[in-house]
Amino acid sequence: MKNALMIGAVFLVAWGICSIYADTSPPTRNADIACFQYHWNDYNPAYSLVYPVTPGASIDEDFIISVSTLPPGPNILHIRAVSSDGIPGIPFHKWFYKSEEEEMFPVSSLEYWIDDDPGVGNATTASFNHPSTDVQQPFLVSIFDYSVGLYQLGFRVKNTNDEWSQTFYRRIYRPPVPLLPDVVNITGYFVDQDGNATDSYDISVIDPDSLIIVAGEFPLTDLSEGNNYKLHVYVTSSEDIKSQEYITPLTVNWTPSEPISEIDGLHFTFSWGAVIGADYYEVYGLDEPGGVSVLLGTTTETHWTDPEPTSFKRFYYVVAVCS
Repeated sequence: MKNALMIGAVFLVAWGICSIYADTSPPTRNADIACFQYHWNDYNPAYSLVYPVTPGASIDEDFIISVSTLPPGPNILHIRAVSSDGIPGIPFHKWFYKSEEEEMFPVSSLEYWIDDDPGVGNATTASFNHPSTDVQQPFLVSIFDYSVGLYQLGFRVKNTNDEWSQTFYRRIYRPPVPLLPDVVNITGYFVDQDGNATDSYDISVIDPDSLIIVAGEFPLTDLSEGNNYKLHVYVTSSEDIKSQEYITPLTVNWTPSEPISEIDGLHFTFSWGAVIGADYYEVYGLDEPGGVSVLLGTTTETHWTDPEPTSFKRFYYVVAVCS
């Protein structure tokens, strides 16, 4: 029992439930029930509080009464029906228990295991991106090293007050791993905010395999600065089967709002606008536009200082990289 009491038949921790039945049908009386009067705790109740209902000769209704002003612990509700001509019925009395108000602490981490519980604080841990008292966040649990069959996944969470929850269990199944065909091509294209798609760009896989890590580039030359896009990427197998698409948002803004272009001693520093969705940037240098480029370095910032002295002419371009 916390902040309200529900009149019904069963009592729970957060709510008290009991049903109120009242009848003023003939031949005893000829008046409808107009409302309910109730009072708390006092054994000489004044019935000063009123709960209105739709008038009727017979009332069978559940309703909620706030108990926020009552002290924690045992309490008693006195309640009675009142007829349309002001005559009260027989009082009804119900004990209930209001629990202590408990401070809720945000859930901050989770630990899980498969089959054998290693003990509180000793399992594999995972953190929540945004700790809260109500967290919904997916986690990936690897079962790659387990043989085919049924297992029991156990997990519990911990709040910021270093308190652990009860333990939960789920049955999981480790299915057979199918033989995957080799990936031979990576395709990417952009879709603008109006749903229009650009031409697609292909990256051929030099060493086809079922699991690949490839560094590739998709040009932004067909995109308009300042617009929002979504980059769609999928792979094609040696059996000409396409994978599902990976989609990531992208905002093209290569003109910085506060550009930097300065020479400090013999070193040149320049900046560019952030690309939403980029994990980091690769900076290339070349002697002339369209010439052979050399990777100078990578950075997560939106500016770069050339480590070599600026005693010669050099051109630059930057590649935004998303994993």
